[in-house]
Amino acid sequence: MHLTAEGHLLRHRAEEMVQLAEQTRAELLPQTVLAGQISIGCGELRSVQELSQHMHNFQQLHPQVTFDLYTGDNSNIQDRLHQGTLDMGLLLEPVDLSKYNYIRSIPRIRGVPLAFNLKWIFQI
Repeated sequence: MHLTAEGHLLRHRAEEMVQLAEQTRAELLPQTVLAGQISIGCGELRSVQELSQHMHNFQQLHPQVTFDLYTGDNSNIQDRLHQGTLDMGLLLEPVDLSKYNYIRSIPRIRGVPLAFNLKWIFQI
């Protein structure tokens, strides 16, 4: 089986259309690669195990992101947040939340919630 001159022209145009469609799709997709370091302050809490799993999962999606962990008490972590040397912190209540965006987490041991609340603190 052989293509006619018109068949060759149609085949060539079809290949060009497919190539342009692929190029257009690639140009429209976001090309942003997350990279850098995220600094996290936390106490020696059981929730660090959960945090490490979240960090691992995040790093699987974004391998060029690294994590720097700092351990300390609430006061040290808050100081570092204010200085800008931490991106986020895990704090135990009571803590003044007026300067932070935060997510409240209820830590669990073997599926049972503990009697205190943990704060994931993000500086505003």
